[in-house]
Amino acid sequence: MAIRISQAKLNDLAKKNPGAKKALAEYKATTKPKQAMGQKHKSVCPILASNLKTCNCPEFRWEGHPEGEYRFHENRRWLFDIYFIDFKIAIEVEGGIGSHRRGTTVSSQGVEHAIQSRHLTYDGFDGDAEKYFEAGMKNIFVIRVSPRMVKNGQAASMALQALKLKGWEPKVKNSAYTAFFDIVKN
Repeated sequence: MAIRISQAKLNDLAKKNPGAKKALAEYKATTKPKQAMGQKHKSVCPILASNLKTCNCPEFRWEGHPEGEYRFHENRRWLFDIYFIDFKIAIEVEGGIGSHRRGTTVSSQGVEHAIQSRHLTYDGFDGDAEKYFEAGMKNIFVIRVSPRMVKNGQAASMALQALKLKGWEPKVKNSAYTAFFDIVKN
């Protein structure tokens, strides 16, 4: 029979028992650390931001902007991954969907959980639905994309088409603009 014990309890035992301390040290030396819950995977937003800048898009807020991501609601801490303030267009990258239920992760309290995307849980989906509803109530057009859509250029293409729909045209249509615009046909 296996006994599950949290990392915090294990550390507590190790402090009180020299044998447990040695066993813990050996265990840590031979075990690959798991990703802690809440620890984010590498963001693909820099890729999307670079693609949009290459196309000479109008100014937008994102994690790399001096002011950071845009908080659109006065009472909630909701942020947009990419937001074109002047055009009221937001892009949300729904991360973690490719790793949903693949493997396990360990919380900061040492409890092991199945990896799952917050976007694909009931609470996460409901929270996203509420966020997007509130954005719609403020006349903000939200484009939802996956990390794969960012990497293959579809997200940039969708953003360019939405900007065009809202009346924006680049001063110069460079080859990047033409290439990205045509990825997703409208």
